[in-house]
Amino acid sequence: ALGLFQAVGDRLGEANVLKAQGDVLSFQDKRDEALEKYERALGLFQAVGDRLGEANVLQAQGNLELQSGEKEKGLGLLEQARQLYALIGAQVGLANIGIGLGRYAASQGNFAYAIECMQPAADFGKAIGHPLGEQLQAEIDGWRAQTPS
Repeated sequence: ALGLFQAVGDRLGEANVLKAQGDVLSFQDKRDEALEKYERALGLFQAVGDRLGEANVLQAQGNLELQSGEKEKGLGLLEQARQLYALIGAQVGLANIGIGLGRYAASQGNFAYAIECMQPAADFGKAIGHPLGEQLQAEIDGWRAQTPS
């Protein structure tokens, strides 16, 4: 598919394939190869003005960096993604970032920040009637029990 998109000059299609390849490589623990695909995809999404694609790549890069122990870099990329999601009104993207940041903060023992990050995602889930909203709320309530008042 990548070759076909390149042959016809479809940069958005090319970006989507590169992002998907990065996701597969990330899943396979091929960090450097995944990051290379993500960088290429990011440049293409930026070139065609696809802010959602750009935010999705930044989120994937941020998650990969966090998993690799690159805390500051990962958190910085996730914050960039969060800002883009907010700018374009992508509620699902914002919720996913909140969940990821919340769980990461909780794993580091920072329950107050975990709650701050994840509560909007739980509220969004409950507002749209998604069962994940209640599941997230239960997770948050568990963190509250571990947070000094």
